[in-house]
Amino acid sequence: MFVNQNSVNGDRNDAYRNVAACQSYCITLRMCVAVDFTSADNTCWVHTNAADLNDANTYSQAGTTQYRLDRSCDTTS
Repeated sequence: MFVNQNSVNGDRNDAYRNVAACQSYCITLRMCVAVDFTSADNTCWVHTNAADLNDANTYSQAGTTQYRLDRSCDTTS
């Protein structure tokens, strides 16, 4: 979780108006790498390109939190 941060090129999706719904939607998308959720207007921005998340494309934005999806799985026991 990256508080007060957003990245360029997210696709806005107004169907998901809270953090949990936005995150759940991302999980269903094979290419989703992150979401930005803006609490001021309850907007969900979906990122499908990891390059959007690099330092050159990431900015400070009050009221927006970025959640990055980690699809790696530890299969060792």
